Amino acid sequence: MSAQTRKSTLLSNAALLGLLTPATIALSCGQAMAQTAPDAASASESEGPLNEIIVTARGREESLIEVPVAISALSQDELDSAGVTDIEGVSDYTPGFRFQNSDGQAGGRSSAALQFRGVSSQVSSAANRTGAIFYDGSYISQGAGFIPMIDLERVEVIKGPQNAVFARNTFSGAVNFVPKEPGDELEISGELEVNMGTSRAEEAGYRGVFAIGSPITDSIGLRVATTYERVGADYEYLDGTPNGREDNFAILGTATFDVTNALRLKATGFFVDSKDTSNAQSVNGTVAPGDCNQTFSGNAINPITGALTPFTTDLSLSTQTLFCGGAIPDASNFNASGSALFFGIDPTPLTDLAPFTSILPDGLGNEYGAWRANLSFEWDVGDHTLTGIASQGEAELGGIQDAFFGEDGVLNAPSTQQFRSPLMNWTQDTFFETRLTSSPDNRLRYAIGASYYKQEFRNGNGNTLQGNINFQDNEAIGIFGTLDFDITDELTLSAEGRWVDDEQTIVYDGAHGLADPLAVTNDSLSYTDFMPRVILSYSPHSDLNVYASWSESSLNGIATGSARFSATTGIPTPGVGNFTNIQRLTSYEVGVKQEVSSWFNYSLSAYYMKWNNQPFSSTVLLASPFGFTSVFLNADGNSEYKGIDFEVSLTPTDGLDLFGSIGWVDAEVNELGQGGSVASSVLCPTLAPQTNGPLCSAFGAGQSATILADGNQPRNVAEWSGAVGANYTFALGQNDFYVRGDALYLGKRFVDNFEYNFLKSSWKLNARAGGSVSDNLRMEFFVENLLGNEQFTGGGTTGVSFSAAFSPGRKFFGTLPDKREVGVRVMFDF
Repeated sequence: MSAQTRKSTLLSNAALLGLLTPATIALSCGQAMAQTAPDAASASESEGPLNEIIVTARGREESLIEVPVAISALSQDELDSAGVTDIEGVSDYTPGFRFQNSDGQAGGRSSAALQFRGVSSQVSSAANRTGAIFYDGSYISQGAGFIPMIDLERVEVIKGPQNAVFARNTFSGAVNFVPKEPGDELEISGELEVNMGTSRAEEAGYRGVFAIGSPITDSIGLRVATTYERVGADYEYLDGTPNGREDNFAILGTATFDVTNALRLKATGFFVDSKDTSNAQSVNGTVAPGDCNQTFSGNAINPITGALTPFTTDLSLSTQTLFCGGAIPDASNFNASGSALFFGIDPTPLTDLAPFTSILPDGLGNEYGAWRANLSFEWDVGDHTLTGIASQGEAELGGIQDAFFGEDGVLNAPSTQQFRSPLMNWTQDTFFETRLTSSPDNRLRYAIGASYYKQEFRNGNGNTLQGNINFQDNEAIGIFGTLDFDITDELTLSAEGRWVDDEQTIVYDGAHGLADPLAVTNDSLSYTDFMPRVILSYSPHSDLNVYASWSESSLNGIATGSARFSATTGIPTPGVGNFTNIQRLTSYEVGVKQEVSSWFNYSLSAYYMKWNNQPFSSTVLLASPFGFTSVFLNADGNSEYKGIDFEVSLTPTDGLDLFGSIGWVDAEVNELGQGGSVASSVLCPTLAPQTNGPLCSAFGAGQSATILADGNQPRNVAEWSGAVGANYTFALGQNDFYVRGDALYLGKRFVDNFEYNFLKSSWKLNARAGGSVSDNLRMEFFVENLLGNEQFTGGGTTGVSFSAAFSPGRKFFGTLPDKREVGVRVMFDF
């Protein structure tokens, strides 16, 4: 008997004998949450083999405890129990994974930031994300932030490189949304929710969800779900219009076809139509000129030659209002944008973005649309299984942003003035994959397959007077395979690998609406590589799995814009082309998963990763008053990451479930020269108005500074994060009730790569209570963000602000956080 068959048999037998309680099966805070989902089912009803979580993290079905990969799996019941409605909420409960709907550069959900174990792109495009989101196994390059968490079988969060199995852009991790399939009987479920803030200025919100699934014939099943949600705005613009409102509509579907006993087809897909009125807003520096009694020492680096120039800056001589190397204030005193006047580009659609057809919103905010269609099959061929998937999808965005982030734009401008600029993009993905898998009962098991991916990306913005557009086409062909060998019944060696031929093409990168002589056109970067992973796992019995792995992954480079940079400034760029070098990540991981007893289980993984050729940007000041151009000259920055992901669940007494997770990452950049306005305006000033002291520069007076940041923590990486919670279920009369509390922690994060300004650590507390009204009806009352925490969760680096008297200072900009909210939710199922 193979080790895999032995493990599955033991798990099934133990579950059938009632030896494994829900807490025993659960291996993460996510699974612990499932024990007390809103239906308040009794413990006896939730026991049994159905509680065994099955995942597909390695392209085949395995129980959560036996898969030798760090993975968190959250079912739809678990998401509902925690009140999670989007992927940002998923990351709150998942150590080693962080998702933000906005990175602070723009508002709403227009510029999502994805981070696995601290690995996160500081500059990227749709072609080279360091992590990936999948829907039923197909890659979603754009729009994951506004896909609702409804009618899912589970969400799998898989940490560490996953290139061999998931292919595209799984450089440091992957998330897979697995939709529910129709069952053998008619199923109807839904919910209605109403919520509101605790101050009069905040809007009320509401949410409705409806799902129905049923067999149509003996061989055909269909399931459809839909939702409409209004997220009430917690803030206002200066003219009183809502700031932060979201309107979300989605419909999702799954159809299954049993063509024969051996052949099964499945079609899944979604359509999303969404908009918001969010815009990244700013808060001003807090330390007046002359009051920042600090010095900053470092090495200015010439990003072209690598020459170092030591410097020391006395910040008390700065003529600006600063944050002075301290904490960024919370959002309680943000600068609200106006909407009566605007300055800058006429906010009309960028017609160059054919076939982009979205209409821009009337005011500040964003409009989104996305759809995806997947068709997959599973065909038993003898003792092998042939599977495949074909997928296509589109996502589009049209937004208007205030490039002043609420600040006055010009000398003596009224406070209602904005620098409005459009932001638009359109993406289409096409994906095919097929694989042949041997029988899971053999001692030697294998799979082999091939994949094809094509992406068209069209992006435009108006952050300069003439605007800029960037068109890219990307194509990747992959051949992959896996091999598992049971050395003994307890010890298994696994080897995986993917060969890839990847090409990234700059179709056009230049000014919008002009015949730009400096534009880059039809320039490509191609590479081939083999990405391996080796895993050794030891499972002496079904309740324990210890594993160790090594893997390498690669990722295409970043378009630099250096040709336009050198042509504009006349500065030569030897060795810097239109693309950075191919990125590579080497990862080592050890882990253990154990069900210690019927009331205690845990999952622990430790890792070390090294990222070579990480792109960073240098900002160069051009002659135009608005001509800040980011150029990726620092193409060879490296960084290292070591850390621990820990999840635990306990059931110390009947009805009481405790769960928690901790993520710790020690991240450090190496061989990095980082530029930006913080470098050249504050820490190593290069323009006389910024200081009464001496100027410093790697090039010379007037050029942008770049500072060596070796040994520093990368920006927007929290060393510590975690979640703890408790749920107590009890019977009262004929009904079951529950109370639940969650505490979510996000640690201190630097907002630059100089360990200078930072966001403070913060806690978010949520509370819920509810129970069954009848067999088919449940009700819940909840409070989210109980303490009213208004700390920014992320944002852009600090930039220049302008007061009415043209006294320059610093500002921090980010998407405004959610305030305290109370609500009631009614859930039903038949």
